[in-house]
Amino acid sequence: MSLKLLIADDEYFIRQRIKKIIPWEKLNLTFAGEAENGQQVIDHLEKEPVDLLLLDIKMPQMNGIETARYIKEHFPSVHMLILSGYNDFEYARTAIRYG
Repeated sequence: MSLKLLIADDEYFIRQRIKKIIPWEKLNLTFAGEAENGQQVIDHLEKEPVDLLLLDIKMPQMNGIETARYIKEHFPSVHMLILSGYNDFEYARTAIRYG
């Protein structure tokens, strides 16, 4: 059984690039969808559960940290990988607490 992966990033081209570089079959992953903000992630999870979430830190409406906090509380079975292009380790420290 393959694991369902949801990609969340506010930048369309980043989402497309991630979809292209992941060796889906080799990793036994299924593309579950994409979201451009935290609210879209939550909306997706309420309709269709996923196993893995690739989550950007900086997104509009609801950032990655807020989204991770919500997911940990309401969807604890979802595993998260959090992405960031920022050098500030505080983002990473906070993300580790929630993911």
